[in-house]
Amino acid sequence: MKHRLRNTLATLLGIVLIGGILYYMDVGEFLKKIKDISPLWVIISSVIVLVSYIFRALRLKVYTPLSTKILFGVVIGGYSLNALLPLKIGDIAMIAMLKKYGMELKRSINVIVHCRILDLLALALITAPLSFLYVNEELSVLPQTTGIFLVVFGFLAIVYLFKKGLFTKIIQIVEGKLQVGLFKKVIKKGVEQAEDYGKLITNGNMLALFYSIMSWVMDGLVAYTIAVGLNEEISFGLILIAVTIANISKVIPATPGGIGLYEGTMILFLGYFGVSALTAGTIAIVEHLLKNIITIAVGGSILLKRGLGKTKIGELIENEN
Repeated sequence: MKHRLRNTLATLLGIVLIGGILYYMDVGEFLKKIKDISPLWVIISSVIVLVSYIFRALRLKVYTPLSTKILFGVVIGGYSLNALLPLKIGDIAMIAMLKKYGMELKRSINVIVHCRILDLLALALITAPLSFLYVNEELSVLPQTTGIFLVVFGFLAIVYLFKKGLFTKIIQIVEGKLQVGLFKKVIKKGVEQAEDYGKLITNGNMLALFYSIMSWVMDGLVAYTIAVGLNEEISFGLILIAVTIANISKVIPATPGGIGLYEGTMILFLGYFGVSALTAGTIAIVEHLLKNIITIAVGGSILLKRGLGKTKIGELIENEN
């Protein structure tokens, strides 16, 4: 009951945010604008959406023995649940699905967590050079580059510490100081998880990071092709940085798929560079809606085809919680 109420409230919040954005943009003008969009460019955008998921599946393949076909279903299936539900339920489902396909639970958790870390690092690496290219009087680059430096430095530090086994040693020291059995069991699990993560990140990080960057570039291309289809002349670089920053706003899972938060961030960011709220909002809404429709349709159909409907996914998630 609590989960349903929370999901309902999150969905309502997303609807309210989108409604407010449409009101701010002028609904009538928005409808006129989308009538002129080129169907050809919408088709091209749709293909690029699927390509972005192929790159995410290839990233998973770096760390798993499963086939790209299976991993494509895992990724787009998980993202379809994230588009429908708040709180990143799809990430938990991806962990459960990897375990269903024979991976150990600790490895499944580490793979998905590491992919999310790579996502953050990729977003930072994309944002850094573009920030310098598109900085203007209204938008200071210093806070962004400082944050990016911290993200990159933090990632490298974590990789170094895990490779040296220092995290594991620290946890083991803490375990030795504890007397309570329950805590010692928790610490033991933590040691096992940390050891497995250290093994996971030993190889393949650069290739996986490349796939992460390419998946975000594809997301930027989706928005760019939508802009082209609307006959809007906005540079790809500007749209790419807007998409990356808008995706960062989705880290807080307040609404399903970041609905409303994503579009609002795109409008605010592009507005700094003179793009009207109507233009920025139309690009963001159409692009986000298109991605969600394709993700839910393809991801949902794959989950059902593999016998992973709502009930089965629920059971898998419950078993892992």
